Amino acid sequence: MSRSGPFWPAPLPRECEITVGQTMPVLNLSRLDPVDKRAHWQTIRRERPQLAELLTDPQFQDLAAAFDADVCVYLEDLPNGDD
Repeated sequence: MSRSGPFWPAPLPRECEITVGQTMPVLNLSRLDPVDKRAHWQTIRRERPQLAELLTDPQFQDLAAAFDADVCVYLEDLPNGDD
């Protein structure tokens, strides 16, 4: 069996690699209370439209639901002041 092709996992691009033990601060959107979630969502929609598009994508939502996953975003990816 060949270790290439569409069904063999490809290595992550270098910018996606995280050193073992390294942590990056995140905001868990799934666990915010409704008032905070609404405020962050309005800011994300206004200032990070591509992130908002990803978060509302049906395939993304289906994947998160399939794994019963919390949705977290890196604080550095949020607009200033949302940390």
